[in-house]
Amino acid sequence: MLRYLWSAPLSFALNLFVWVFADIIALEAAFGNKANLGGWRWYFQTHDDWVYGFGAEKPSPPAKWWDRWRIAAWWLRRNPCYAFDAFILGFPAKPDAPKWAEEVAFGMTRFAAADGTKLWSYRTHKVWFGWKPNAPTGRHMLVVHVSF
Repeated sequence: MLRYLWSAPLSFALNLFVWVFADIIALEAAFGNKANLGGWRWYFQTHDDWVYGFGAEKPSPPAKWWDRWRIAAWWLRRNPCYAFDAFILGFPAKPDAPKWAEEVAFGMTRFAAADGTKLWSYRTHKVWFGWKPNAPTGRHMLVVHVSF
């Protein structure tokens, strides 16, 4: 719980940064005709997909820079800082991590990371806090999600 108390505000701050500057960040992919952002900027995008997400057919990015920029900016805003939340704030998952862990009670789920760290997740139809029990990429990603 203590780790979440400092991780969640850090994640939220970086998410706000990406939401505000997504148009500028996406220029790298657009003008460089890149599939992923370079260096530390990779942490701004999803860790399990390219910078265009499902907005463009793989393996070729859109031909026009304008389309690359538009789709990359949209995807960055849709899934900001997923790589940061998975690899910096997240935990390694066990190889047999379930797609979804069993609910303990009233939306609360408890599970363990590969290193033995005890993690938790609280999820209802409007909010989701904690770490994602499912780990298709081998990481339990930090999650702070509120639906309006």
